[in-house]
Amino acid sequence: MNYEALTQNLIGMVKESQIKLGYTKTPIHLYFPAEAVNHLLDAQLSVAELENQLAQFAKTVEDLLGTLTVSVKDELFCITVPEKGVEYVHENVETSGFLEEFIACMSKPGHTIEEITAVFRKYSDQVVVETPSKDTDEFDYLIYFADGKPDAYRYCIHDEMGQLIYHRFTQKEFETFGF
Repeated sequence: MNYEALTQNLIGMVKESQIKLGYTKTPIHLYFPAEAVNHLLDAQLSVAELENQLAQFAKTVEDLLGTLTVSVKDELFCITVPEKGVEYVHENVETSGFLEEFIACMSKPGHTIEEITAVFRKYSDQVVVETPSKDTDEFDYLIYFADGKPDAYRYCIHDEMGQLIYHRFTQKEFETFGF
């Protein structure tokens, strides 16, 4: 099984957390619905089969990220990245600058969709901004880089009581959710 997408997703989520909250050498708990794990593994496995695959995955990244802890309740997996992995990401994973600037913009009180879009446009002329074609309460804007550079995630921006918030998904996750 190819674990590259899952590895990169974990590293990306740890880095995003460090940008938002700052670096501390403490374990980080990351939560994934079974469906999301299946997407990252490009598989269609049962929860029990996913547990086994995640145990194998943990062994393959142990030298890089330390001993991951994996637990599951119902269909929600918790993958805990230990101090070693958190430190590895902090010391070795650089970002393009986009994510830092995007998070800084999102953290600023009263930010607007125009300011958010301007951050994207600063890093590429391949920016796509869409509004949902069907009635959804999930998000108000979808923004992403058409060519996947400097970032291949889909950013779903939602106005929640006057404050714009975001969730980011891989393209495959976004498509599967059927937004």
